[in-house]
Amino acid sequence: VMEQKIDVAADHGVDAFLFDWYWFSGRDWKGPMFERALNEGYLKAPNRARVKFALMWANQDLSADSPGAIGREVFDTLTDHIVKDYFSSDSYWTIDGRCYFSIYQLQTFIDGMGGVQQAKEALDSLRAKTMAAGRKGIYLNVMDWQVPANAKEVLRTLGVDSVTSYVWVHKIELKNFPKTDYKKTADEYFSQWDAHKDDYGVPYFPNATKGWDPTPRVPATETYDGKKYPNTPVLWDNSPKKFKAALEQARERALTLPMGQRVVTIYAWNEWTEGGYLEPDTVHKLASLKAIKSVFGVYKYRQP
Repeated sequence: VMEQKIDVAADHGVDAFLFDWYWFSGRDWKGPMFERALNEGYLKAPNRARVKFALMWANQDLSADSPGAIGREVFDTLTDHIVKDYFSSDSYWTIDGRCYFSIYQLQTFIDGMGGVQQAKEALDSLRAKTMAAGRKGIYLNVMDWQVPANAKEVLRTLGVDSVTSYVWVHKIELKNFPKTDYKKTADEYFSQWDAHKDDYGVPYFPNATKGWDPTPRVPATETYDGKKYPNTPVLWDNSPKKFKAALEQARERALTLPMGQRVVTIYAWNEWTEGGYLEPDTVHKLASLKAIKSVFGVYKYRQP
């Protein structure tokens, strides 16, 4: 199955899979979680070189007993695993020879480490062990979901290389219930990107969100009122044509970034229960993937 996913992604211009990757330390769960698609699927696929992979550490809370914030000892164990089992892969995505590693909730990470300076020391340790393993280091990305108010100072201290969005709805409030117009939301997001692109002191990768509809996660016993996730408004009329227009806006902005860092992130490959997926469905078939190909083309990947 993963071999088929890789082929269809590569054939339509997707260069890398950014895996949501989890690690918890608590009473409910200890260690990695949801790794099978990566370990038993992607990494065993004979064609994996066609689409690179990287990790986005999804460090949100699992439960009250397994919070997303972890301490330094657990972080060292986590990064030992990452360096040994993932950064070592010839399929791992690099920018400027450095292993791309993204953190979902930056403030949660800082809080777990005990402050910005302690977070810096933890990241420097990761850089050192990555270089000791034969890589040039890490290319550190963070999501704009929890960036502190003094962003430039904090990101500079931590050695962050870039920022991007996970999904539009983290930045744009969906005000119309139950349906918020997709194109209007896209325009608001890119206006927000234009207004804040210089806030971080590092490249701000634009995001293209395929859709948003987490209502499959709403229990049947609950009233659908749009008041709290997953009970939210949905993005409406996210046709492949309108998705293509969003990709074009993202591409236009990515071209303003430095060479070698002209990256567009897309939400998402297979978030079916949140309405964000590129995989073919029974209505639009391959149309979303064809939109990517028509905007970006397909190029043979060359490892920087």
